[in-house]
Amino acid sequence: MTKEEEVFKEAIMDQEAQTARELLCARVNDALNDYGLKLFAAGNAFGGGPAKAQDSDLKDLLERMIGLSCVVQIAGELGVACVNLLKTNQFYASFSLVRQIVECEYLCWAFAEDQDEARKWLNTTRAERRSFWSPKHMRDRSRGEFRDKDYAVHCEFGCHPTPRALALLHASRSMHENAIWLELTVHLSNVWSHTTRAIPEEILPLLDKTWATRQVFGCDCGRERVAEQRSRA
Repeated sequence: MTKEEEVFKEAIMDQEAQTARELLCARVNDALNDYGLKLFAAGNAFGGGPAKAQDSDLKDLLERMIGLSCVVQIAGELGVACVNLLKTNQFYASFSLVRQIVECEYLCWAFAEDQDEARKWLNTTRAERRSFWSPKHMRDRSRGEFRDKDYAVHCEFGCHPTPRALALLHASRSMHENAIWLELTVHLSNVWSHTTRAIPEEILPLLDKTWATRQVFGCDCGRERVAEQRSRA
């Protein structure tokens, strides 16, 4: 075992950190599902929704809210499902969902960088999504924020059927569940961080972002702990 592997094993086996990861994942999942529903409701309430909005600026705002709400709800549901799978020892299935959360992270990052991207994404065709919003294209756009090799690990272990899945399957399992919890914690936290930056300022009072952020990160499993675990891993 290399020194790096020893450091990683020590990090994931720390029980205090593991308890914090599980708590953080539960709180982020709750926050994402709550915000996703509120964003969708607000996007369809003002001015009768995008279809009835008379003002073009209002229509664009509502579509940004609905586009963001779609990705946030997807991430929230995936997070809940991933936790449930981990708790029932379905490691391969849970790791495959982490990869989908990574793709939600890409989208929320893009929406945070330019909030109008959520509106554009909402109105894309399948062909446009394949050419402009594919995971590879998103990594290219991120200017180093997201790395090919990180995404490849998720694809190899928990997406495409490959022999490397043996590390996660019951009969030959070698990956510890805490390693998956660490991945889930990091990517859910990133989705939440990007989401809070992607929300249009005009509707922040409706969502009470400050309260929600305090609930998510105000405990011992906050951003500092996640950052610490990432550096240790």
